[in-house]
Amino acid sequence: MGIDISFIIPVYNKSIKQVKDCVVSIQKIRNGINYEIIIIDDGSKADLSKIYKNFSRKSKIQYYYQENKGVSSARNEGIDRAKGEYIYFVDADDVLISSNFKLIKNNVTQFDLIIYDVRKLNTSLNKRENINLDIKENTPSVNSLKRNLLKDGILNWSVGKLYKRSFLVEHNIKFDINKKVGEDFDFVVKILNAKPEIYYLKIPTYIYIYSDQTGINRDITDPQRCVEDAEKLINLRFKILSTINYENEKEKLKAENMIYNDKIKSVFEIYAYVVHFNIQEAKTMNLFFTNNLYKKYSNPLKLNFINSLKRALVKKRLYAAINMYIVLKQKAKKVYRYINKSN
Repeated sequence: MGIDISFIIPVYNKSIKQVKDCVVSIQKIRNGINYEIIIIDDGSKADLSKIYKNFSRKSKIQYYYQENKGVSSARNEGIDRAKGEYIYFVDADDVLISSNFKLIKNNVTQFDLIIYDVRKLNTSLNKRENINLDIKENTPSVNSLKRNLLKDGILNWSVGKLYKRSFLVEHNIKFDINKKVGEDFDFVVKILNAKPEIYYLKIPTYIYIYSDQTGINRDITDPQRCVEDAEKLINLRFKILSTINYENEKEKLKAENMIYNDKIKSVFEIYAYVVHFNIQEAKTMNLFFTNNLYKKYSNPLKLNFINSLKRALVKKRLYAAINMYIVLKQKAKKVYRYINKSN
């Protein structure tokens, strides 16, 4: 009997508990689905690699070790070793909703790309949220999906999707190992550009586990890199926007403004956390952030009132007001946690 799904899990210095939780969530899949689990160890510490290998052997999981080359390389190695009809990528610190894989075998095997919703679990707030596509049909066009690429959402991630392996091989689609930012986004775009047959199931199969602190730590550790990442993302989205067929110019301008406002919002958030945690660094980097926030693009773009105000706070160096934004945001989260706990 053939293999329906190859689950590919890149691992790099994750706790064995996280890896076990991830694997166990896959092993709970029933419903007559045949699968294989492939762990690609991307150069983890020797003691952890030994634990992963022993766990894999006991759990009848395929385990492969490679020198540290990054998650893109690890996923590509998984693609090369997979034997399933479909490939499904899983990050080692996330888990699956096994019961929702029951629909896979019912009439969708002719599709090249099967997209599911993703459930986000914010461990800081114990908040669960289902992320879905802004479309109504089950067989969306590539053009309608490209519109969803213009904003944050499930098309920004390679997880939560089934990719027909023969389609990836036929079109030579792999992750770009030279990209350090947006490699998932780039992978999905390459697939859409190859014009796959697409099916969308509005059910979550994947739980993306994260905490607010992870993003905050990234922002304050290397704020310049984070701003550069935001700039790369807006350029990618503008490039995609240029390939979308809009009915009129007004609709296209609305999409451009949405992309622009999302970028300003992201850059302000980065700066606000730098102000809150390291005011001296914030003062040193003020000109860098101001120049980025006021950068002009080829088309005249319009900011909404809130983002215009945020940008002005940075330019005028109103550090107390920027810090108050973070303080109020943190208090709001405490209130949310209290209400959530009470319920």
